[in-house]
Amino acid sequence: MNHPPPNRQANPRFTGRDWRDVTVGELVSQEDVSWAEPGTSVEEATMTLLKSKSAVVLVRENATSEVAVSTFDSNDLNAYLLVVVGLAKPEEAHISLYDSVAKRAQGREAIPLRDIEPICRKDPVVRLAVEQNLTQAVEVLGSGIHRILVTDGTSKVVGVLDQLKLLEFFWNEGINFPAIDRLYPVALRDLPVGSQKIIAIKYASPKPPARSC
Repeated sequence: MNHPPPNRQANPRFTGRDWRDVTVGELVSQEDVSWAEPGTSVEEATMTLLKSKSAVVLVRENATSEVAVSTFDSNDLNAYLLVVVGLAKPEEAHISLYDSVAKRAQGREAIPLRDIEPICRKDPVVRLAVEQNLTQAVEVLGSGIHRILVTDGTSKVVGVLDQLKLLEFFWNEGINFPAIDRLYPVALRDLPVGSQKIIAIKYASPKPPARSC
């Protein structure tokens, strides 16, 4: 944070504009969208994820669709790996499912994404149309949602806007927005953000049991 991008210059695309009027469509590219289908194996989806520029693979019903019905990201991969190595703690209703997935994986069987859907705890899929502005995106991402699917106004995905991409935009383009740029030199303690009321509980280590003679 103490080392802003060198040689910053105003960007003609944003000079003289209010950042709140910038649309989400201006920050994304369809080239960053990666796809898989429900029948795609976890291994294949993982390879696609590693190459993805948006750190997520969108899952669609078939190879010709551009409508996302689900997602696959590193959190889903971690959940799957915990099941495979036996470290996951399923609810009673899911024990047989977890055991089945673990055995199939250990037997080197290709497991499709649809079969691991129940073990993944996913964020809600949130969509914004390309013409909607960054104010709406900030509200969504600030609520704890990690990413937004940007659509063409229907359900066709044309890009993915996540928290990191939004931060990169403000970091690199802040010089175009005086209201943003003047915040960078301000100390964190002087910014009216975050909770000012901290609740803390002191931890006391349990006393060892008394020894009997």
